[in-house]
Amino acid sequence: MPSASQSAATSSPTNFKEDLLEYLAAYGGNALDEWKKHICEHDMSSARVRLIASVPGRHTAVNKTKWGHLKLRKLLHLHAGGSLPYSSKTAIKQPYLTSFLLFLEISLLW
Repeated sequence: MPSASQSAATSSPTNFKEDLLEYLAAYGGNALDEWKKHICEHDMSSARVRLIASVPGRHTAVNKTKWGHLKLRKLLHLHAGGSLPYSSKTAIKQPYLTSFLLFLEISLLW
């Protein structure tokens, strides 16, 4: 991904950058500040992927559909029109990435 200074748009239509930063922020502390800074410095407007991360804990209100299977359900309902199974006419146009916790576990070990 190019640096953010080379492009006016830094976010993608799928909100990948924001979702990734929210995921890292959900763990709190300063351990991931270097990763967050590095991500902020890059233009991710070409990212065409949805991030569905799992964050441990009990989530309520607005945070209830931010993580895990409830976010996946929300996005499938939004993009598939709530009718599953869906036809190729309503098929999801963006890939989905799940099980992102491994990345965080590895980065905390280093």
